[in-house]
Amino acid sequence: MDTSNPKYELGISLSGGGARGIAHLGVLESLKNHHLEPGIISGASMGAIIGCLYAAGYEARFILEEIKKEKLSRFLSWSLPGDGFLDLEYMEELLAAHIDKNDFSALKKPLFVSVSNLNTGLSEIISKGPLFEYIIASASIPIVFKPRIINNQTYVDGGLLDNLPSTAIRNKCKRLIGVDVNQCEPTDHINGIKEIAERCLRLGVECNVKENLKACDFVIVPKGIQEYYTFDFRKADEIFKIGFDYTEKIIGQIIEMIENPNE
Repeated sequence: MDTSNPKYELGISLSGGGARGIAHLGVLESLKNHHLEPGIISGASMGAIIGCLYAAGYEARFILEEIKKEKLSRFLSWSLPGDGFLDLEYMEELLAAHIDKNDFSALKKPLFVSVSNLNTGLSEIISKGPLFEYIIASASIPIVFKPRIINNQTYVDGGLLDNLPSTAIRNKCKRLIGVDVNQCEPTDHINGIKEIAERCLRLGVECNVKENLKACDFVIVPKGIQEYYTFDFRKADEIFKIGFDYTEKIIGQIIEMIENPNE
């Protein structure tokens, strides 16, 4: 791809992964501490939610505290109501409370979000238009959350078809960091329908991440993140620390990558 004249020095692509996505905040906090702040962001699912708030100008620790609020944590549970769907209205309220206008133009940094269109069977990258609707669509895990109808099209979790939308911003930044929290390492223990469902979803999503990792100049895969489940939001502090500590450990490599772009 043509990267000869990119507008932004550093971009970041944030994968989906449910509560595991809180590790993105730890990564962003570590980068900030070393004066490395991405100027352009792409994301899927939880990566889209965090990317949205970050692009709106909020710092990582502030976003962490908002996610930790009791009401939100209690809402994001595995228990399904009788009709089989949960609604992400609380997440939409969170976005509306912190972003003045329901439009991508309200963001301080450009954001590109992946969504999965069930009508066409294709992934779409959204960077303009109604912000809250597309962010919630990107995070709407199939079966668990209600799909979003936008312009007569039915949308679900962007991670289903493009869980690390790195190619969406590859030619817009000099260096691109990808953060993948959807690890699917071999396991000896899979117990109950919850773990079976989660394992199936992660394995399917992993296939579309592998190719997009190649578009990144540097990939961060926080060690230990695989120990957490999709709805482990009550362990937000632990997950944040995993992302932060791991990035601190490899920050020298990231700085070297940025300072020596030809290597």
